[in-house]
Amino acid sequence: MADALDVVDVCAAVISRRRRFFLAQRPPGSRQAGRWEFPGGKREPGETLAACLRRELEEELGVRPVGPLRVLTRLTIREPGRPTLRLCFLNARLPVGAEPHPQEGQGAGWFTLAQMSRLDWVPADREFLHWLLARHRDRRALPDTEK
Repeated sequence: MADALDVVDVCAAVISRRRRFFLAQRPPGSRQAGRWEFPGGKREPGETLAACLRRELEEELGVRPVGPLRVLTRLTIREPGRPTLRLCFLNARLPVGAEPHPQEGQGAGWFTLAQMSRLDWVPADREFLHWLLARHRDRRALPDTEK
């Protein structure tokens, strides 16, 4: 059973291009394998949010984001018997022409908001999707992160 003080910091990349968002499936053999998420991972001790996300994207997708990584929102996820997740979603921009390539055998691709609504999400990222959809309905949708 997880201790009430156990907290795991996680960063996730929100990468958009031509009104589509890049998503990846949890790799085979991992917890919640096959479910969809925004790519990212656990922050290591002493690591900044930006350094964490850059490291995770290089490891998982073979790409390195450029420019500033802007925090969009933070969520705290509590599940019985599991450590608390402090999940930070950051707007990330890839170099022009860079294409992410999953390095862990997982599925991945570019999806519209409508397509994203039909995917089987990891619970934490599903909460962010609701935030993103509400933002879109308010006509304050995220701009493409690729210039």
